[in-house]
Amino acid sequence: MQNFGGLASKPNQPEDESLRRWITEKQFDVYGIPETDLYWPRVRPNLQLHERLKEWWEQDTVHTVRAHNQNQRCDSVTQWGGTAQISRGQAAFRVMESGRDPTRLGRWVWTLYRGKGNRRLRVVTAYRPCKKTESSPYATWTQHRNYFRGKKLEREPRAAVLEDLQTEINGWAGAGEHVVLMMDCNEDVRSVAITTFLNACGLRDIVLERHGSDAPRTYKRGSHPIDAIFATHSVQCVRAGYAGFEDGVQSKRSDHRCLWFDVLINSIFGHEMPPTNKPQARDSNVMIHE
Repeated sequence: MQNFGGLASKPNQPEDESLRRWITEKQFDVYGIPETDLYWPRVRPNLQLHERLKEWWEQDTVHTVRAHNQNQRCDSVTQWGGTAQISRGQAAFRVMESGRDPTRLGRWVWTLYRGKGNRRLRVVTAYRPCKKTESSPYATWTQHRNYFRGKKLEREPRAAVLEDLQTEINGWAGAGEHVVLMMDCNEDVRSVAITTFLNACGLRDIVLERHGSDAPRTYKRGSHPIDAIFATHSVQCVRAGYAGFEDGVQSKRSDHRCLWFDVLINSIFGHEMPPTNKPQARDSNVMIHE
């Protein structure tokens, strides 16, 4: 998972090649993008997410889901916010369905995977907006605030995304699903607000769990870890970590680390996957450990 400053809106851009190379070399099974910054109705047909990925890998080995704020019409191809998630290889073959934030604000996307005996894993990629003021009319926070006010709801957007995710996650977990949440929290993930959210959802930070609370900053101009991978306690993490700022997808606005993790496939799907030729150590956002 990495917020690398948005997807390219023009063809043959270096960030596209960087994304393709990073995912391919590190053999991601699932890759979350918690800020796409595109207004998809104005993106060229050949640059729609699934179409551009068809040029990189075999079509039947890739599944994508992406979301933007459908409540706001844009004259430009740029719309701040939005989310996307890519599944490849064995993960793509296991996809049951995928979906989006029901408010149509593009705050998160999810993919549901099926295992043996109807075991299910739902992976969510979410973006929580930064704190903004009234002077930022196009900011993600302002978009969300305007949506809620249009519904005559005085909801603070940063609190709202946690509240709404909590409702969804508790419903999914209550139905017996394993849940993984990859999120740019735009707040220290050790804060009271995030800790309270995790406790209410029955989640824990699987990267901090393995490396301790003295985590590195995940945003170049920050001083705290603001990106995280959370999971229900049934998800058994084997390895997890942070890539360097010089690694991961590189773009003009790339300023977040990539976070990655490995899990035991037996803990989710009940049996081993067929072996694949993967390196022993990977800086990648991987969900399968063999």
